[in-house]
Amino acid sequence: MKTLQRLVLSWAIMVVATMITMPNAYAQNQAAIVIVATGEVFAVDAQQSKRELQRRSKIFEGDTLVTGNNGRAQVRFIDGAVISLRPDTEINIQKYRYGEAKADEGSLMTLLKGGFRTITGAIGKEKYKLITSMATIGIRGTHYEAVINNNQLYVALWDGGVSVSNNAGHIDLGLGADYNFGMVQGANIQPHGQIDPPAIIVNETQPAITPDLSSSGNITQTVAIDGPAIAPVDNWAKDETIMPVTGTFAYSNITSVSGTGSTDSIKNFTYNATVDFAAATVNGTMKFDSYHGSNQHTWDLAFNGGPTSGNGVSGTGFSMKVDNTKSIVDNFNAASGTITGKFTGKNASAMEGNFSVVDDTNSAVTAQGTYTATK
Repeated sequence: MKTLQRLVLSWAIMVVATMITMPNAYAQNQAAIVIVATGEVFAVDAQQSKRELQRRSKIFEGDTLVTGNNGRAQVRFIDGAVISLRPDTEINIQKYRYGEAKADEGSLMTLLKGGFRTITGAIGKEKYKLITSMATIGIRGTHYEAVINNNQLYVALWDGGVSVSNNAGHIDLGLGADYNFGMVQGANIQPHGQIDPPAIIVNETQPAITPDLSSSGNITQTVAIDGPAIAPVDNWAKDETIMPVTGTFAYSNITSVSGTGSTDSIKNFTYNATVDFAAATVNGTMKFDSYHGSNQHTWDLAFNGGPTSGNGVSGTGFSMKVDNTKSIVDNFNAASGTITGKFTGKNASAMEGNFSVVDDTNSAVTAQGTYTATK
């Protein structure tokens, strides 16, 4: 009997010692959950223990998220923020707390290599910081992208604003600033703005990851975690416009159309726009008949827009040029013009646009109007 008691006591001591010395994930603060992961995606914790990440994997403070050269991931944080990681990326989550103790609330991450695109969440701008070896990024309520390439930091502001600071100074991007894009060449070199988006961001293909940020995806329920619940995607911004980070969508369902200016009415209107939110491009076709008094004209238009041409998707807006090499009016003459507008709704569910086009041969023949198209 005493032998059995000694065995039981020894076993209990061993279990307690193991519990004390082993890394205990449940004692850590949970920061996020994986929406989806493809290719090589893993986390390295503070004890340098590596674990593979897949859909619904939990992520904790102290974790470094790593994607291989074929790896991509989308991660949703406890404050509703979403981050889409590029291949060959490493980002350390030093601190991510939200909900319970306001005094301890905040986000502190370090981008070690690679890049990401993110829609920030409910954590306030004064409590959010992203650190890189070249500069530190603060937010003003935002949708932005940051990429490290060849020891240089590139920042693209798609909506809201960021402040990029280092030892040499700082620059604001977006929200009334002079630039939406910026580059930092070193920790002691002044950050500077750019008119056009950096090629490393524009030229990097980002295929849609399913499910993406769409409210029609499968990850829409509240996911319970050890702490505050993760808000469902549909509740991120309530009635505010939420722009997707990735995905390609077609807008062809017309809910309204009208003529403006010299155009009395628009009939037989069809529209099909394909929007690639990762590449910030728009292209498609628009066909309609315009009327002004007894005059009728038939328009068959093709349009396109992208960052390299100064058009495409920017923030919540869009802008396209009518391609006069592919567009005609009255079955013969070339047509040109512009189509501009904004996205509205959750996951940019609708495009509200304005168009103004002209017959290149006869400038007296024009058409103007407004429309709303949904997915």
